Amino acid sequence: MADPCVYRRSEEDGIVILAIWVDDGLLCGPDKTKLLELISQLSTHLDITARDADFFIGLKIDRDRTRRVIHLSQEQYTNRILRRFEMLECNPKMQPADPYVRLTINGIEGGPNSPTMDDSIYREAVGSLMFLMVCTRPDIAFSVGQVAQFSHNPKQAHWTAVQRVLAYLKGTSKCGITYGETSHPHVLTAFSDSDYAGDSDTRRSTTGYLLTYNGGPVAWGSRRQSCVSLSTTEAEYIAMCEAAKDIVWTRRLLSGIGCDQKQPTELFCDNQGALKLVSNPEFHRRTKHIDVRYHYVREQQMDGSIVVSHVGTKEQLADLLTKALAGPAFQDLRRKISVHPILV
Repeated sequence: MADPCVYRRSEEDGIVILAIWVDDGLLCGPDKTKLLELISQLSTHLDITARDADFFIGLKIDRDRTRRVIHLSQEQYTNRILRRFEMLECNPKMQPADPYVRLTINGIEGGPNSPTMDDSIYREAVGSLMFLMVCTRPDIAFSVGQVAQFSHNPKQAHWTAVQRVLAYLKGTSKCGITYGETSHPHVLTAFSDSDYAGDSDTRRSTTGYLLTYNGGPVAWGSRRQSCVSLSTTEAEYIAMCEAAKDIVWTRRLLSGIGCDQKQPTELFCDNQGALKLVSNPEFHRRTKHIDVRYHYVREQQMDGSIVVSHVGTKEQLADLLTKALAGPAFQDLRRKISVHPILV
C-alpha cells in the first residue's frame, strides 16, 4: 500500500479497507456482516469499541445512501477554535483573505511597519487552522499558507489576517466536502496553477494544485515555491511538477484499495508555455537553468501516468489555492470543488 496506515483484505464480493489513525480506525466494505466478523476477530487481540462511522478523528460523516452521496465536515471543531480565539460572535466574512492586501514580513505591502504580537497565540491559531485546512477545507488553504509564513515573528497585521480567516469560518462553519455528485466517479483528475512572483518579500511564486475523485477534492496544496522563477511559464511548470508527485502517490493508493486508474490522469494547466515544456524537451535553451527535479512531470507523462491538458482560466479549479480572489470568483470556484454546506 502507498500509505502504511491503510490495510486491505480481499473478499469474494469485494474488498475490506481498514484505515488507522493513532488509536482510531475506520473500516469499510460492501458487506456489513463481513465487517462485523472482522471486528470480532480483531477484538480477540485488541480492546475495541465499535460503532457506526459518523465521526472519525473529528470529521463528521453524513451519508445519503439513496443518492450515493457522502459529506465530510468539521462544524464542531470550527466552533471550538472560534470560541478559543474569541471569534464566535464576530461578523462573518465572504472570503478568507482580502484580495486587495498583500502580507509582508513587516505587515502589509505599502503600509507602515506593524507592531509585533504574542507569537504563542499566533502559532496556536495557525496550527488550529492547518488541521481544518488539511482535512475538509481546501478553500482556506491559500490564506492559511500565507499567515503560516510569519509564525516566527508575527505582526499585528498578520494577526488581523488570521482573524479574517476565522471570521470567514464563522459564516461557513457547516461547509465541507461532498463526494458522489459526478458522472465520472472513479476517475482521478488534477489541476495545477501558480501565482507568479506573488510573495512580496522574496518574489517567489505560489504553487497551487488540486486532485479530485468521485466529485470532490482528495488532495490539495498551496505553498510558496522553493526557488525564484524567472517567468510565468517556469512558475507554472514547477507547479505542475508538485501536482505530478501527488498524482503518482494517489494513483498508487487507489490501486492498493482496488480502484486502479486504467488511463493516465489528466492534469489541467492554463498556461500554454508550460504545457509545451512538458511535451517538447527540445527547448533546451529555455529550460537548462531549471532544476532537474522539476522535469519529473515530463517523465511521468512519458511513462503514461499523467497527460497534461489545457484548461481555461475560469475553469482552473486550483486558482483559489494561489491567490486571494474577489468574492464572486472565490465563491464560484468553491462551489465547483464541491465545498459547501451539507446537502445530504
